[in-house]
Amino acid sequence: MKISIVTGPVHSGKTTFLQKFIAEKKNVAGIISPVIKETRFFQNILNKEIKSMETTFDDPTALQIGRFHFSKAAFDWASVAIEKACRTQTEIIVIDEIGPLELQDNGFAKLLRNILLKEDFQGELILVVREQILDEVLLYFNIKKENVNVINWK
Repeated sequence: MKISIVTGPVHSGKTTFLQKFIAEKKNVAGIISPVIKETRFFQNILNKEIKSMETTFDDPTALQIGRFHFSKAAFDWASVAIEKACRTQTEIIVIDEIGPLELQDNGFAKLLRNILLKEDFQGELILVVREQILDEVLLYFNIKKENVNVINWK
């Protein structure tokens, strides 16, 4: 498996870069995370379906990071799309993004570990990681930096 990481500051255009990249490629699946009218969404790359990843503070299943509350149901929905991509002949799988939530072993943490252990996936895994936590993510998921194509997007 080839691993590429798109990294850069918060709101620097990493997802927009991926949207343009995806538009020029075939056989890409997974999830991107556009911000639409100041709300964060998950978008299934294959069918363009979107789900709001944000939820209210009173949602008992919410995943919380700082002042943000994320929908566990939306993460589950996005995880199914990524898992489905892993079971097909997809050449490129995108996960936008691996961040503080995953460093608390929530969000896509378990899913990413499972993908990294897959020996039968011969394609490329593209992850989005904020630059300030890149080293921490690599360490947490036991990804060797020398085995990764890091794309600095600034």
